[in-house]
Amino acid sequence: PISSFVVQQNAISGTLPPSLAQWQSIGVFAVSDQRIEGTLPVEYSAWTTLQYFYVGKTLISGTLPAEYSAMTSLLNLEIKETKLSGTLPVEYAAMPLKLLDAQQLPMITGTLPPVFGAWTGMASMRLDRTGISGTLPLEYASWTEMMVFTVAQTMISGTLHPEYQAWTKLGSFVGSWTALSGTIPSEFSSMTRLIDFQLEVTKISGTLPEELSAWTSLRGLFLTESLISGSFPPSFGVMENMTHFGFAVTRITGTLPPEYEQWTNVEALDVLRTGLSGTFPPEYGNWKHGWTIQADLTQVSGTLPPEYGAWGGVGLFTATNSKISGTLPEEYSN
Repeated sequence: PISSFVVQQNAISGTLPPSLAQWQSIGVFAVSDQRIEGTLPVEYSAWTTLQYFYVGKTLISGTLPAEYSAMTSLLNLEIKETKLSGTLPVEYAAMPLKLLDAQQLPMITGTLPPVFGAWTGMASMRLDRTGISGTLPLEYASWTEMMVFTVAQTMISGTLHPEYQAWTKLGSFVGSWTALSGTIPSEFSSMTRLIDFQLEVTKISGTLPEELSAWTSLRGLFLTESLISGSFPPSFGVMENMTHFGFAVTRITGTLPPEYEQWTNVEALDVLRTGLSGTFPPEYGNWKHGWTIQADLTQVSGTLPPEYGAWGGVGLFTATNSKISGTLPEEYSN
């Protein structure tokens, strides 16, 4: 009996035959070919042993068959980069899904069904560049195995639920280019495994909670073009793994904390068009390099610290329309 069917690029063309439903022992079905078209056969709902279903990067169209809820062994569902349309069937709550990847499906619309909270084993949900709208369901707080959650470039709105603090295994949260609003809950400090947190071009407001200093594994914090305000917490200096810190075009004020000298691997610091003032901390000379430093259109003043001459390299350092004065330190000749 067929237990695995995997087809790569340029291997087959045409439509998916309904007759394949007779594969009663199929565990893996993966098709990735731009010549595959047609719709998803309803008959495949007979695959009750299927655990992995992938039809990404094809011309498959139509809707997601609600009948697939009969796939009671399905763990991974990947349908990204197809022409599928319609909504996410609420019937899929009956599946034991751990991964849902529906990226780049602009014709998938509707809201996120609260009943999907039944997926208590859900570890990865990727819905970037879809037509999904509405708010984030509170019921998803039950996803205690969640590691990757991305809804960038969607019409998702509403606020971030403090109850998502249950996502203690989360490594990546991406909600950029959405209508998300409200504040960042201090309860998110429980997400101590977080590596990447992105809420760029959103309506997120309020200040950065001091409690988030618990994110000691964080490498990227992006809130560019949001409504975030207040000052940078000095306590964030303990985020020694930080590489990218993006806060351009925000309402951030105050100064650059000297405590961030501990970010020795930082690659990009973007505070362009903010209300920052004060000086460039000489302590940042401890950084290994300053590949991209942007502080244009700020109130940062003083002189350029000679300590920065110790950096291993600089790709872009800009502070135009700021209050920087003085001469270029001789140490920069290195």
